[in-house]
Amino acid sequence: MKKSILLPICLFIILPTFCQSYMDPAQAYRMLKIQNDGYTYMQVGTYKVIGTPYLFGGKKAGSIYAKNEFGNSALVSYNIFSQQLEFTLDGKTTLVKEQADVDSFILRADGEYFFEDLFFVNASVIGSGEKCFFHLMSEGTKFNLYKKYSSKLEIVSTNYLQSELRQFSLSADFYYLDKANRFVKKLKLNKKAISTEFKYVRDLTNTLMNMDLGVETDKKLKSVFTILNQ
Repeated sequence: MKKSILLPICLFIILPTFCQSYMDPAQAYRMLKIQNDGYTYMQVGTYKVIGTPYLFGGKKAGSIYAKNEFGNSALVSYNIFSQQLEFTLDGKTTLVKEQADVDSFILRADGEYFFEDLFFVNASVIGSGEKCFFHLMSEGTKFNLYKKYSSKLEIVSTNYLQSELRQFSLSADFYYLDKANRFVKKLKLNKKAISTEFKYVRDLTNTLMNMDLGVETDKKLKSVFTILNQ
């Protein structure tokens, strides 16, 4: 980590980008990180990057299951930007695993930012061609619901004086696994699309009618998939 004195105008530029109807807990953490550590940056290539590439800041108690090996009671850092896993087994040595070499991993609930264990599976394990990990949100007899986190470098668009300044973005998309037909598909986050997507299973019109997917999105999608799995 390096420190740099960034012009105060940068903070006023960054903060409005957080206004959105759905705020994932990890996105909320990212916002808090930039607000609290706005003058801290990481060097990524030629860029000075604000924020963190790690889900919930990294170094969470967890377990990692790689090909032909596993590590329990490890400190696990999930780098969303690079899709790599960093883990420490002895409190000193940090090892790095590429996405292709890890089958799954667990981040244990920290009681501060997330309150349930988070289980991630390599996309290839469930038949997806994406190079990432999927967070298993709910599991059922017919469908599994997943969340995919991704990150890239964003331009701080109105920062005119520091062309090398960037910030880590964070997006959360939802996917589902159709177990009978063995395919993974991205889920469009609107009621009409969801109703149309699953009309071959059951009519979700009444279920979705008064549901605001922009509020408590995770909880509401889980309830929809509970119905689909009945």
